[in-house]
Amino acid sequence: MIFSKTEPEKWDTNGNGIGDGLEFIQSKGYLGWIESLPDDWIGMTITWDNYTILIKTNSSVLEGEFDKEEQKLKIKVSGPNGTQGVTKIDVPKSLCEPEDIEIKLDGELINYTVTEDDTYYYIHIEYNHSIHELSMEISKITEVPSDGTEDEKGFLADFYQIALIIAVIIILALLILIIKIRNEKENIGLSEVPPERLRNLLEKKYAEGNMTDETYKDIKSLLEKY
Repeated sequence: MIFSKTEPEKWDTNGNGIGDGLEFIQSKGYLGWIESLPDDWIGMTITWDNYTILIKTNSSVLEGEFDKEEQKLKIKVSGPNGTQGVTKIDVPKSLCEPEDIEIKLDGELINYTVTEDDTYYYIHIEYNHSIHELSMEISKITEVPSDGTEDEKGFLADFYQIALIIAVIIILALLILIIKIRNEKENIGLSEVPPERLRNLLEKKYAEGNMTDETYKDIKSLLEKY
């Protein structure tokens, strides 16, 4: 049990002079608290990770619990017979989609309405008062948005992979050109290959940004040896 015996009409239910704004136990990995709202409503807040769920009800809250691993909330509510109970639950949109939310009253699915803004889904539930167990279960959790670090790493990896492929293509093209010039040299009886032609091509490709500094140095060294 996380909280118990909280009456909207009697905020100090046990008469000990201390208000019943009970804190949820924190050992379960989340924070929470209960507060009195206008018109004898009760407000509850549950926070864990990057999520906060807000709950408001005009019912008495007898007990309740929240399982952050199963993403399931249970509260036992009550009120005078013949009156209408209302519970409103604000669920962050970063947590799930509307179809992932399931609301039950005493173990049976119950109709409810959902409105939304840019940040929250606003769930409105109505029921006839007596003692009920009201539960909300979220069947799927949206992944918490990352800070972009992993995306940046993936982008850089792709970039370097593409750059390596381009460098290999350039090297192969230059080697083919060297072979072609050598063949032309042999055909015309030249004893040496004109180095200016290769150097000019290398400098042009490097100036166009088609290769890294390291690739440029490697090819230049190759040409000097040739």
